[in-house]
Amino acid sequence: MEIEKNTSYMEGKWVAKSMNQYIEKTIYKTLEEAIVQKTILVEKFESDFGYSRKMNDHVDVNYFFNVGLLDGLKKIKEEKI
Repeated sequence: MEIEKNTSYMEGKWVAKSMNQYIEKTIYKTLEEAIVQKTILVEKFESDFGYSRKMNDHVDVNYFFNVGLLDGLKKIKEEKI
């Protein structure tokens, strides 16, 4: 299964849209900071647990959620440019 079809990934992308509306009220304060922090988190999942976007079995749903969230935030940033 492709990661884009994973339910947790899709939920993360949806949350990115919602988060963007209120980003200044979040702990991140800016879209750029949210991207930095989520990038660090995703990289930690990958380095500590060996997860990757190509995996689809035996992967923590939080990894897929955060990858979706990160991708959603990056897409929002690209659309603003």
